[in-house]
Amino acid sequence: MEKEKSSIQKLNEFAEQTNRLITFTDKLYPSNAIHPVTYRRRTLYIPNNKGRSSYFVCFDDSRRMNRYARYSGVFFPIELSKSTKICIRKKDIVDKLNFFTKTNRCKIGQESFDSHVIYEEFDSIRNNQIFTNTKIQDLIRKAFVLKLRVGVNMLLVDFVPGFRKQSYFGIYTTHEWLTNPMRIEFLFDLAEEINRNINSMQEALEMAEL
Repeated sequence: MEKEKSSIQKLNEFAEQTNRLITFTDKLYPSNAIHPVTYRRRTLYIPNNKGRSSYFVCFDDSRRMNRYARYSGVFFPIELSKSTKICIRKKDIVDKLNFFTKTNRCKIGQESFDSHVIYEEFDSIRNNQIFTNTKIQDLIRKAFVLKLRVGVNMLLVDFVPGFRKQSYFGIYTTHEWLTNPMRIEFLFDLAEEINRNINSMQEALEMAEL
């Protein structure tokens, strides 16, 4: 019986078949006699194109114990303060039954969007015109079909050259490494479309101020 391919093998094949570059690291943390447990930190990124306008990124750190110890998704740089943190996901049945959670307290004032989402982190979101733009809201909803989160500056991505000193917008999951080529291409296309709409919106705002 043929052995199932690993996530790394699948992503290497994806990069090769689509003529994209891939960068992968796998580092072991030092162990000792007191704590003889092996921990490792794996990172991977694939630029969408030569202009590196967006990246497919994977991260896994077995020493971390929080929900951001593992993630995978597509990210692109964005002109926002590094202190801004935003995380949005689709509201599920449990959320609809829970009227007292912290995540239900944030609203951007548009019921057609607010009623379908949960704001897990929402620093600066009320004053952020990106998330009040109806075109961008419609695109964000497409990510929810795949049960993904949408966020700004929520994850550790400084191992990607394009994000070391830059805020970023991400569409991601914290449950697994995505390896399905069609899903990755879908996320690349979705991220690029969101980015184009953000740039168009910002250009329009700049013109209105002149």
